[in-house]
Amino acid sequence: MDTLSHALWGKGLFGYRGNGKIAIFFGAMPDLCSFGLLLIIRIIKNEFYPGPPKIEDIPQWLIFNYDITHSFVTAFICIYIVSRINKNIAFAMLAWPFHILLDFPFHSKEYFPTKLLYPLTDFSFDGIPWSNPEIWFPNISGIIILFIYRAKFDTRKQSSETLPSNMKFALGKPAAVDNLIIKRRIDILRSHHDFFDNTKSLLDIGCGNGGSLFKMHTHFKSCHGIDIVEENISALQNSIISKKMKNCKANIHDIDKDIVNDSYYQRAISFEVLEHVKDEKSTLKNIYNSLSSEGIFAISVPNKWWIFETHGANLPLLAWNRVPFFSWLPKKIHSQFAKARIYTKRDICRLVQEQGFNILSVDYITAPMDVVKWKWLKFLLRKTIFRGNTTKCPILSTSIMVICSKI
Repeated sequence: MDTLSHALWGKGLFGYRGNGKIAIFFGAMPDLCSFGLLLIIRIIKNEFYPGPPKIEDIPQWLIFNYDITHSFVTAFICIYIVSRINKNIAFAMLAWPFHILLDFPFHSKEYFPTKLLYPLTDFSFDGIPWSNPEIWFPNISGIIILFIYRAKFDTRKQSSETLPSNMKFALGKPAAVDNLIIKRRIDILRSHHDFFDNTKSLLDIGCGNGGSLFKMHTHFKSCHGIDIVEENISALQNSIISKKMKNCKANIHDIDKDIVNDSYYQRAISFEVLEHVKDEKSTLKNIYNSLSSEGIFAISVPNKWWIFETHGANLPLLAWNRVPFFSWLPKKIHSQFAKARIYTKRDICRLVQEQGFNILSVDYITAPMDVVKWKWLKFLLRKTIFRGNTTKCPILSTSIMVICSKI
């Protein structure tokens, strides 16, 4: 097996007790202590060439290192010693003997046979090299299946910092005040002539650090921001004081569990929040009951048909979580790995109508390109493909904005 495969097998099998990096290291260590050292030496001497070294070019020390690190005798002695000190680390080290076990049937006697019990015996097996297609492809398939299993069933990897006990999905990251997505949402609300009214009270559900309130509070009599993340509320409270936003207040409140003030607010907004809550229907019903008669509610949610997965996903072997077209998969598959829900127009319209809202308008919000790092590319995209606040083309939209009223 190649070194990367060993590292992945080690991580997948023995890296789920908080010592993933140790499992990766010991999964690859036997090869790193032999061929890895040779690679470094050859790079330093400017003698590097791609591909495995020829057997006649192999130094004697490498053969010794390979035999001693590819031996159950060495591996289990070391693991036993460590287990007397820390059993969790010893468990992660089991990636080492598993490396040896995999190599035993997949190395031929012509090129580094694996001597399981060296130095007690030189016994080895004349196996099929791992580079053969009949070995290589099942190896890759096995790794993929293992990581899918871990992602789907192993809940121990989920951190309480990102996945609270009362939530199925991860928390979202608040948009920065200067992000274009905030401006686009507000511009859409401006086009609805009745939304902004300085005689009305506004409720911002999932207000984050106050990015929307900063730009909207002057258009309302009073504003109230709620969020479940203490850090966000603390930052917003400090900003309210420093910016002298006298008509604003903010506090911790879980809208998923209870209403804020019964039939009090005339306006409410909730931007990219519903996809994170435990119970969508309960959240929407509590928002409905917090609004006064004929109150207006604006909500935005992630669009299923956007090219990228906006909130990321816990996908095996793919560290880059904005995988293209992942959100297009059937909901049953997507929900197994996604960090947040996604919606079609039909989905979100059905949900708000079921809770008693009357839909006034529905729009696809044009992708703002806020995550693009190159300024020249961001500027070009915004002036061409992604110009305008709304679009008729679903694949050019990151979010769906629904404006509705309480009946």
